[in-house]
Amino acid sequence: MQISLKNKTKLNGVQILALGFLAVIIIGAVILSLPISSRSGEPTNFLDAIFTSTSAVCVTGLITLDTSTHWSTFGQTVIMALIEIGGLGFMSFTVLISLILGKKITLRERLVMQEAMNTFSIQGLVRMVKYVLIFTVSVQFFGALLLSTQFVPEYGIIKGFFYSIFHSISAFCNAGFDLFGTSLVGYSNNTVVILVISALIIIGGLGFTVLLE
Repeated sequence: MQISLKNKTKLNGVQILALGFLAVIIIGAVILSLPISSRSGEPTNFLDAIFTSTSAVCVTGLITLDTSTHWSTFGQTVIMALIEIGGLGFMSFTVLISLILGKKITLRERLVMQEAMNTFSIQGLVRMVKYVLIFTVSVQFFGALLLSTQFVPEYGIIKGFFYSIFHSISAFCNAGFDLFGTSLVGYSNNTVVILVISALIIIGGLGFTVLLE
């Protein structure tokens, strides 16, 4: 009877993924609702915070508050992290943290990864996730480096690099978030910005597996 009850309460891969994303959204919303996350230093309405968090994790780009004017640098960094987690997948970050901590990836975690990566076999999954993470970071870094040639002269070193990293991640993950308030309207004649952002959108949209094939 105890074994039966234990099996019934055991979560499957899909449920773990769903609950994982839900947890990320809620944690993100709580952080965004804090005074430190807003430019004014005032708490943000939780409904707006959870909408923004959901939009970032689900990479939709829809907003109820202007990303450039409402959120502080800390808040924008949280949004950027949520975009990355949503774009790459909850399990990819779980594996990354496990690898950093030197923790062994269990069979159960591999099965959840299989569900998340939509593969037929668990063989070589950890290695594949490593390649995906290395590929993602490399492309985003290179994209940010190219964007910095345009943003650093305009905004200064710190702000320019931050803008470059944020928009490189946002474009690669097809998130639609920007820090200009008018999307890329102000850069419609800037060939470097338009081409780099376009390339990041295409590469991120196709994904590692398609590009590998």
